Amino acid sequence: MEPKQLEYTPIFKLNECKYTSCYCEENVYLLCKNFLQMGENTQQLPDISSSAFAVFITSKNKRAEIRAQKAGKGNLHSTVVW
Repeated sequence: MEPKQLEYTPIFKLNECKYTSCYCEENVYLLCKNFLQMGENTQQLPDISSSAFAVFITSKNKRAEIRAQKAGKGNLHSTVVW
């Protein structure tokens, strides 16, 4: 049985995002800020400023396996452990 294909449409293009190596919390903050501003500046998103939130995923060992990461070479089925 083949794995189900994951499909998604990115909200931002990579070159539209600010990124600082080794500062993941700052990167998440800036991404959320851009997302909220996008909703304010366009009709693409409903007003979510009062209900938006970010989730940081970790485990007992302080690691998380995440798919579709840049470090996974853009492959949606590759898993990267952070």
